[in-house]
Amino acid sequence: MNRIRLFVLLVVLILASSPLHIQAQDGGTESVLFSFDTDTQGWQLNSGGAGRDLVYAAPGSERHVAELQVNFSGANTWEEKTLFFQPPSTLHDLSGYTTYSVDVFISAEMTSSDFRFQLYTKTGSNSDWKQSPDFKVGTGEWKTLSVELNTMGNMADTRQFGLKVGTSVTSFTGSMYIDNVTFSGNPTAPPVVFDFESDLQGWQLEASGVKSASLNHSVLPTSDSGNGALKLSGEFSGTGNREEAWIFVTMPGGLNDFSSYTALNVDVWAPPEAQDFFGLLYIQSGNEMTWQSTGDLSLTPGNWTTLTLDLSGLQYLNQIHNIGLKIGGEFNSPLAAEFLIDNVRLTGSVTPTPTLTPTPTSTVPPPPGNFMINSFDYDIGNWQLPEISAAGTSEICGTETSNILLAGIGASYDGTAPDGRSALRLDVNFPGGEPPAYGEVGTIVADSGEDWRDSTQLVMDVFVPEELKNEAVRFYIKTGSGEAWNWAQSQFIPFGGTAGWRAVSAALDFMQPICAGAPSPDLASVRAIGVQIESRSAYQGPIFIDNVMRTNEALTSMCNSDTLSVIVSPVGGNDVNIRRGPGTGYERAGMLLGKSAAAAFARTEAADWLLLSADNALWVSSDVVTVLQGDVHALPIISGGRNISGTTWLYTFDTDITPWSLGLGDWTAGVGITHGNTPDGQPALLITANYPGGGGDKNFKDAGAKVPMLDEQIDWSQCNWLAVDLYIPSGGLTRGGTRLYVKHGFDWKWAESEFISFNGAGGWIPITVPLQELTPPSGEPLVPTDFTRIWEMGFKVGTNQSFQGFIAIDNVRLLK
Repeated sequence: MNRIRLFVLLVVLILASSPLHIQAQDGGTESVLFSFDTDTQGWQLNSGGAGRDLVYAAPGSERHVAELQVNFSGANTWEEKTLFFQPPSTLHDLSGYTTYSVDVFISAEMTSSDFRFQLYTKTGSNSDWKQSPDFKVGTGEWKTLSVELNTMGNMADTRQFGLKVGTSVTSFTGSMYIDNVTFSGNPTAPPVVFDFESDLQGWQLEASGVKSASLNHSVLPTSDSGNGALKLSGEFSGTGNREEAWIFVTMPGGLNDFSSYTALNVDVWAPPEAQDFFGLLYIQSGNEMTWQSTGDLSLTPGNWTTLTLDLSGLQYLNQIHNIGLKIGGEFNSPLAAEFLIDNVRLTGSVTPTPTLTPTPTSTVPPPPGNFMINSFDYDIGNWQLPEISAAGTSEICGTETSNILLAGIGASYDGTAPDGRSALRLDVNFPGGEPPAYGEVGTIVADSGEDWRDSTQLVMDVFVPEELKNEAVRFYIKTGSGEAWNWAQSQFIPFGGTAGWRAVSAALDFMQPICAGAPSPDLASVRAIGVQIESRSAYQGPIFIDNVMRTNEALTSMCNSDTLSVIVSPVGGNDVNIRRGPGTGYERAGMLLGKSAAAAFARTEAADWLLLSADNALWVSSDVVTVLQGDVHALPIISGGRNISGTTWLYTFDTDITPWSLGLGDWTAGVGITHGNTPDGQPALLITANYPGGGGDKNFKDAGAKVPMLDEQIDWSQCNWLAVDLYIPSGGLTRGGTRLYVKHGFDWKWAESEFISFNGAGGWIPITVPLQELTPPSGEPLVPTDFTRIWEMGFKVGTNQSFQGFIAIDNVRLLK
């Protein structure tokens, strides 16, 4: 889920009578996005530097332009002004163009100038800044400034583009003009990404689940597409379990944007002896290395097979980290085989840059949608720490209140955040312990108030250092008219012990007054906003804040598929065995508990065995389960694929466990949390546990893990089931049970599943619970679970048995 989206809706562009035209030019395209014929079309002026905060269209006798009024002192101190535009989501993809240009003009009243202009872009989820070389512009004549876009970052995800002008020696008060902001060109993308004609081209062998494997370059005697290929050699043990060799490549810069294509393809040759082998093509994309794949596809023995990953509907295609291929199968006898891989390529037509069509002028302006409040590129504006009196108090809810919990000791601009980003630096001094301390920083939005009724949430990026633990963040706003500024705030949003940049948001309609009897927030008149960061850990040092904005994004609805998952449960409520393959002769892999359920993803041809995992060999006999939902005969036969259309994958833990953390508080048996492999080689979230034992209720202890939903706009109301695969080491923890839980609604109400006992079970244990049966813990008042607002989820495992070791979870998912 891409949480921070840096765009501003094109209000005046929509209102303009002819804001955009696109015409053919020398076989390419030219898009004059801004001609300023009627107004400034959404361009903004950065508040820092010299000059007035003013940019407006100045109709002239020959051309209409945008006029920038400046006041440069020329006092040997660098001063600059920045004009910029933040495109709407429909205009993020400018990868179809090669050149960005702007016409500029300095008034002829200047006799000489040393003004330096730069064109710049911000691209990608981190708003990476790229700029052109300096342009020197004379006076009294128009000059076109141009830059090649292949030097300006990931233009498929354009978050801002603009123009800077500055000087340190020229004194000038007057006007400058810009016109005809243009994107032009029509590049042709290479159809083949990797052809392996001379070497491996950066491809590597991953730690593979086979007896041995190697990856080498191979020269073919004949080939229609060249003579080079990769040769993947694997020795398979033949234990009846799933075995696979795994290769991948990290995409280099300039080749990591797949958003203009419809498919990723690779050709795989399997030797004649390679019967019942599959290939799986995948990508890992976005900040969280999201895994997306074809699923298992059959390879044709003795021939080439083209594997195709359909890119339509996949996430974060403009930020591809890795692409890779798995080759494997399940065999009952040893086998050595060599496979050839060639022509890893992108196909499909280049996505055209969207065109914007004029909309008839309305007497009621459309909502501004998404608006950047502060990007902190040059300074922090008027953001500051809260005012505290000499006595160490401030006024809250009409009374003097002690601020001994305020831990903020400084707010400043910092252009060198840990990753080089420009950001607001909040220095804090948290003493640690209870009650938690918090640092606060805020700013005046407008003394007279701004109308935010079009917006749904506040969002920002926060950088948390490794040293700071047990932290959480919340927004507040102050609204109202006249002298009454009513304070309302969100709940604290926990970070889960995850360091680095995190995107967080707060729903405006979920903010609650902090003063008794105060009215609900008046979003028609927002006066001030702020951020509070809370910690129970001792820490002194900086925290960074960036890209504070408001948006009008709707709820992110999960489980939108029309296809119901197939859910099964043991007959008679008895625990049943899960096997490594479709038959009782296969090794036992775990248990399906009588009080739980599981989703089936595929079946044998006779539907006598059902596959319970989309990426692991877990099978159950149809004879011992009953169908709670769906039709098993509608499932694909195993050789034909797997039905995952009713599944929303939340966490697969293939590469890491971010942003999960160890459950603390009453869950005293949890010692540590890490990413690792279970004994059968499955990557998973591992919890180190130390249960003291002793029997009886008083010695029953829990260990578990949790994850915050940092985006408050998550809606689970279309989902029916919550599922996780639990791993209990066989022969270790022989009694106990588990619960899944969520926190929901403004007050973070707790709702949990019933206690599911796994006494005597070991190995993999699929746990699937119906969401509508989650209830408050015993003794708490019964309230409906608000699945439109999910804040946190997690699971816990408890026992009164003495046990030291690990438990694991994998494949956290929602089911339709």
